[in-house]
Amino acid sequence: MILVVAYLLPLVLLTLLLLRCPLSQPARVALLLALPLFYIGHYLGLETLPGWPVPAPPPDGFVLLGERIEQPDKASGNPGRIELWALPPGSERSRLYELPYSRDLHEELVKARQRSSDGHPQQGRRQQGGTVANRENRDIGGTWRFEDAPRKRLPPKG
Repeated sequence: MILVVAYLLPLVLLTLLLLRCPLSQPARVALLLALPLFYIGHYLGLETLPGWPVPAPPPDGFVLLGERIEQPDKASGNPGRIELWALPPGSERSRLYELPYSRDLHEELVKARQRSSDGHPQQGRRQQGGTVANRENRDIGGTWRFEDAPRKRLPPKG
């Protein structure tokens, strides 16, 4: 409700201002149309910010930082999804990836979570064969397997 007020209040204030200012009719219409278009652009731009899940496959060889599994629910029609919090290779910034739910990936992630809680960081790798499509029916890669990430080597003593 607060967001609705936050978006409507500037529009109402702009409308009141335009009613009292001496502007031409086309200028008034242009200003009134510009504000909602700005809001729409703002909303669409939010999805590109870090923290929003990317509907694309994670890169090969990512370090698994976490996951969230939403199982399908036939009663509500929810197809389910899996979110992977991953650190791409060579990057210092993590990213959230959204994949469609699959039972195989769910089982792999349960095993990976157990290994990770045992002190073995996990690395995800894409296996060849099979395809999985996301909600936009784009191929996001076959099956995924998780294994212990290679240990970082300490620098030589100097």
